[in-house]
Amino acid sequence: AGQGPIMDQCVAPTSSSNAEVLRNYRKLLLTSLAALGCVALVVFLAKDGAIEEDRSALFSPFQRKQSLHWEFRGEDGPSTWGKYYFTCDVGMEQSPVNIESSHAEATPLPAMKWDFKGKMISVHQKEETYDSHKFDLKDHEKPTLQMEEGGPVYTLQQIQVHAPSENKIDGTQFDVEVQFWHMAPGPKYMVISSMLKRGGSSPLFVDQISKILQKSVFRYNELEPAISFESIRESLAPTGNMSSFFRFNGSLTQPPCTEGGLWDILRDPIPLFYYDADE
Repeated sequence: AGQGPIMDQCVAPTSSSNAEVLRNYRKLLLTSLAALGCVALVVFLAKDGAIEEDRSALFSPFQRKQSLHWEFRGEDGPSTWGKYYFTCDVGMEQSPVNIESSHAEATPLPAMKWDFKGKMISVHQKEETYDSHKFDLKDHEKPTLQMEEGGPVYTLQQIQVHAPSENKIDGTQFDVEVQFWHMAPGPKYMVISSMLKRGGSSPLFVDQISKILQKSVFRYNELEPAISFESIRESLAPTGNMSSFFRFNGSLTQPPCTEGGLWDILRDPIPLFYYDADE
C-alpha cells in the first residue's frame, strides 16, 4: 500500500495531480541517472587505474619474475613463451637481435651524454639467473640523459650483466654484455648496451661488479656496494659523448616481451680481463 502512490504516478497519473506527478517523476529519474552515473564513474576509474597499473608493469623491465610459466631455458624456455605471452611469438620488434653491420643505415644522430655530477652509484643486487645479474640503483640522484633537446629525460634505473651477450654483432656473441636500463615518464624505456671482449685489462667498474658477484655467493641480496660511474662514463664515452652505436626499436628480452623500447648498442667492445670473464 505504501508503494501505491508511486506506481499510480508512474503508470496512470490523474489530471488533478499531473504537475506534481511530473515533478516527482523527474526527480526519480534524475536520482536514478545520478546513481547510475556514480556507479559508471567508479567502474571507469577502477578500470582505468588497473589498465595504467598493467601498462606500467608491461613496460617495466625492473619487475621481478612474477609467473611460473617461463624460464630462460629448459621446458619453459623461450620457445614456449608465446603460449602465455602473445607478443613473444608475434612481435615484430623483438629483442635480442643479431646486428648485421653491412645492413645498418648510417644516420647522423645527436651524441648521447649522461648528466650526473656524482662519481659513484650505489647498487643493490636484485635478481640473478643462470646467465645474468641485475642491479638496481639505490641513489636518490641518478644519472640521466636526453637523446635530443626537448626530448624525454631518461633516468638510469638498473644495470644488467649477461654472460654471454644477449645481442650479437655480425653473428658474434660476446663474452659479456652490460646493459644500462633507463626509464622516462610514459612509461618509456631505453637501453644503452656495451659488449665486453676477453683481452686486456677490465675497466674499474667491471672489476667492481666482478668482486660484487664473488661476494654475493655468500650474501646474496644484502649488498649495497658502490660502483664507479666515472669508470662507466670513461669506458662507454671516452670523448665525453657516446657517438658510435647501433640504434633499433626493440623489446624486453623476457616475458611479457613488451615492445616499444629503444636500444643503443655501442659499436666498439670494451676489453675484459680473463679472470673477470670467468666470474
